[in-house]
Amino acid sequence: MRIDVLYFECCSNHKPTVQRMKDVLVRLGIMAEENELEVTQGDDFAALKFVGSPSC
Repeated sequence: MRIDVLYFECCSNHKPTVQRMKDVLVRLGIMAEENELEVTQGDDFAALKFVGSPSC
């Protein structure tokens, strides 16, 4: 399994969310490849189907 976390640089929830995700995966015994992807350019939004961040 691969989990991609998409985020903006200004997102204050990014780091806590990633840590919660890791904690849950460990607790459930799920092995997953975790990727954090900073979305910086307009074209990336459409290509990644990223709708944005409510905190930015």
